[in-house]
Amino acid sequence: MVTGPVRSRVLAPALPRIAPGRWVVVSSAPVLAAQGGRLEEALGRRRNVDPAPLLVPDGRPQRAGPSWQAPLRGGAPGPDPRRGRRGVRRGTVGDVAGLAAALALRGVPVVQVPTTLLAAADSALGGKTAVNLASGKNLAGTFHHPRLVCVDTRLLATLSDRDHRSGLAEVVKSALLSATFWKRLPDLAGPRGAEEPALAEAVVRSLHVKASVVSRDPTRLSGRGTS
Repeated sequence: MVTGPVRSRVLAPALPRIAPGRWVVVSSAPVLAAQGGRLEEALGRRRNVDPAPLLVPDGRPQRAGPSWQAPLRGGAPGPDPRRGRRGVRRGTVGDVAGLAAALALRGVPVVQVPTTLLAAADSALGGKTAVNLASGKNLAGTFHHPRLVCVDTRLLATLSDRDHRSGLAEVVKSALLSATFWKRLPDLAGPRGAEEPALAEAVVRSLHVKASVVSRDPTRLSGRGTS
């Protein structure tokens, strides 16, 4: 788990240690347009990263049918089981990238780089991956835990107020499970424009709570209230 600026000294060197094969970036067009510069900064000119990102439609209504198959096709042209995925996510993208990574070659590593506060504080960690079927939501999926969750709080600056508030709700939920976190909450979960170190601490504390839950129950069969 890494927080702070996602720069080449943090993210790029970690990829070959996780999997020495070639990595593929999975994102959506809006996210890549907004954050592509920071992604290039983080990865640099790495030969182990495919220069052509795989794009999937953004938004929950698109998490069905063939929309999740492009990352899977992109990950299975050869027999190298070391090929990996990086999901640059706004919620849905992380689920799609995680599921594709779970299915390609019976499982390849995935690294999550969340771009929403909700994902950074909660859903990027835990390994829940699923897509929708015609008969309902999240009916086809599995658990495939990321090898690394890399949070750059600068990526959260483009969020709408609504998305920011929905992420803060996850932070509050995590704080309810930790007395120490709850006492710190008034200093951390402030309005938009609050100090970046405070937001980073809120994310780290939230992920620690989530990690403690996941470590005790990796598929959370006994804790369905935890997302």
